[in-house]
Amino acid sequence: MKTSIGSFSRCSPLTLLAGLVWLISPSLGFTAPSAKPVVVAEATLRQLAPVSWYTGTVISREQARLAAEVSGRLLWVAEVGSNLEKDAVVARIDDTLLKQELAERQADIARIKAQLGFLQQEG
Repeated sequence: MKTSIGSFSRCSPLTLLAGLVWLISPSLGFTAPSAKPVVVAEATLRQLAPVSWYTGTVISREQARLAAEVSGRLLWVAEVGSNLEKDAVVARIDDTLLKQELAERQADIARIKAQLGFLQQEG
């Protein structure tokens, strides 16, 4: 059977479109994906981080039970669980405000003594 240009006119438009896509597809990137390289390594068993389990109780510094006779800002607190001797220091309090209050009270005492001396001289 002879094929001529006129015989293409008898083909359906869908057949022509499929043939055209088949011819153009390699230039448009419609090719099958290329193979990817594969790396193979031997699996080994090893310990990454040593773990030791201990029993204990966690206590926050803010939950330590201490009785204080003086209020103030804490500068230092002994670690919970520390071994301390009798009468050892367990905390240090900022004494700046206490020193200012002491200076005010000493000034009050000096003023009262001066007033007492003045009244004794008049009497």
